[in-house]
Amino acid sequence: MKTKILITISILVLVIISVVVISPIIKPENTIPELQSNLAELQIDQGDTFIAISSNDTDGYNRWIPFYFHLQTESDDGIEAVEAFLNETFTEATLYSNSGDSLFTTEELIWSAFRLDTNSYNLTLVIVPDLQDFVIDELIQIDKIALSFNNETVEYMLPNYTIEARDTIKDDLYVAVSTMETEFQDNLIARVNYGIMGNTTSVESLELDYPTDFANIEKYEIDKINESADGVKEYSMIIHFSAPNNKIVFRPFIKILYSDNNYEWVIPTVPAYIN
Repeated sequence: MKTKILITISILVLVIISVVVISPIIKPENTIPELQSNLAELQIDQGDTFIAISSNDTDGYNRWIPFYFHLQTESDDGIEAVEAFLNETFTEATLYSNSGDSLFTTEELIWSAFRLDTNSYNLTLVIVPDLQDFVIDELIQIDKIALSFNNETVEYMLPNYTIEARDTIKDDLYVAVSTMETEFQDNLIARVNYGIMGNTTSVESLELDYPTDFANIEKYEIDKINESADGVKEYSMIIHFSAPNNKIVFRPFIKILYSDNNYEWVIPTVPAYIN
């Protein structure tokens, strides 16, 4: 009886080990061919864009350069399948200036998907250039992004995409709250929130810094300031526009003003998508 039990247990252990070892290489039904046929439906989905990046700090989001797309599919693939398709299909991205010069090329592409309905997805592509690979000391206009796959390249024109880099604070302060998406209201305003955390005791106020002619922004104002129990100092702001706009991608520099009249720069964690 003991021998039988031992044999049974041994076989069971072997089966379990086989499942554990083999299961990672068993792939679900391959949806890549179906998605490949929908590649023409991958469209850029952003308008006027300003992206602030750090020129001295690669931690976290400080060097993230985002691009927004929309994908319409013919089948119910699911978020994981769509993200896998994008990450496996596209092998390289190149940014071009409005003069046609290649500014930066990378093989590190980070795709994420948000499902709108059964066959529709909003997508974000993020590239994160190293400090030495993408050095800019002025406002740069990105004219297009080229994505490579299967020895082919598809180009996506960008209506008005501007990037600027500045030195930012590394340790003392950071942005803990950033509005990810907001909408125009009837009176041509949009609301955004930015919260800072860390050594805020000597912070007098903050300002937003961006190109003066960007996206019909007329002005902004701080509506109210709240300080939470966990130390986040949150500024609620109203942005006023002189004319309607759509699909604005806005990540300004945040200028931290101190009580001794000095200032430093920080960057919001994510851009605000103003629709």
